[in-house]
Amino acid sequence: MGKSGKGALARFVTRVMKTRKLTQAEVSKRSRKPGQPRSGLAPSYVSQIMSGKVYNLTADKIAALARGLGVEPLDLFCASASVKEALPKPPDPSAHKLPDVLAVLELMEKVVVNPDLTEMIEEVAAMSERKQAMVVAFVEDLREMRARRRKGRKGGQNPAAN
Repeated sequence: MGKSGKGALARFVTRVMKTRKLTQAEVSKRSRKPGQPRSGLAPSYVSQIMSGKVYNLTADKIAALARGLGVEPLDLFCASASVKEALPKPPDPSAHKLPDVLAVLELMEKVVVNPDLTEMIEEVAAMSERKQAMVVAFVEDLREMRARRRKGRKGGQNPAAN
């Protein structure tokens, strides 16, 4: 795994812990298998993952960390693996009703590495559905304004005159 993969897992784990307000000790405790108090991850191991010192986790460690964070093991694998190269791009994205997985992953990577974008997403996610709809309407208005400006430039018009 390249250096970006190491950092990606550390960023993902740190982001999940911050979002869910989890400490290393809590992740450690939650990582244990039910009825097996000696299983799971030590808080120091969680710390090493967060710092990027540990990044090549075994399947058992991925499962334990997923339990500790309350996420799916696949989420951790995707965060730690070079998923963009591993997933084939569909030949015709318009033929699929689901969003293009690679486009979503690329967008999420931008969000993870940009604290301002992450904070914006967290704020919107915490809003009521009504307020989220207002944000979506605002973004759609911005998109329309940008499209009008582009159209004005292509037609040789001054976009400021619109």
